[in-house]
Amino acid sequence: MEQEVTAVEVPYGYCHCGCGQKTNLVNYNDPRTDLDKGEPRRFVLGHNGILSRPSYTVNSETGCWDWDGKVSSDGYATSQLQGRAQKVHRVFYEQKFGLIPEGLVLDHLCRNRRCVNPDHLEVVTQAVNTRRGLSTTLTEKQVQEIRLLAPTHTYRSLADRFGVGITQIHRIRYRKQWRES
Repeated sequence: MEQEVTAVEVPYGYCHCGCGQKTNLVNYNDPRTDLDKGEPRRFVLGHNGILSRPSYTVNSETGCWDWDGKVSSDGYATSQLQGRAQKVHRVFYEQKFGLIPEGLVLDHLCRNRRCVNPDHLEVVTQAVNTRRGLSTTLTEKQVQEIRLLAPTHTYRSLADRFGVGITQIHRIRYRKQWRES
């Protein structure tokens, strides 16, 4: 499986974190950043550069952009932006397609929560997103395999392998879900 790292182009004069804001001009020649007076800064003050060096790998088989950075406890790619943790797939989506309409959410069509490819996301209602997530079913054999592997594997590796969230792996392991009849 061939993988490649892909960069995100940011328009000249705009913040490289992906927020879409224009940056201020440099007031003096700055040897630390190699910027000359009158050039736009790379970031708005206080932004952490979430997209200046994207940390994802493109999976050539699935087309997923697998985030290599931090992941939240529920399995989504996260990064600090404007002083708070944000889900990276939302940032990439809004950078390409614009704001997500109020009352709607993004659904990963690929079922991969680490994926930040905006083309793998669809704007849907929470009800549709929940219904689609519930349709991701495991067979009894897969449940047994998860229980067998859970003591020696990370929840993240099992979640990725079986296409479910780490919370579901925990519930299966401790029999809070998928109890035998």
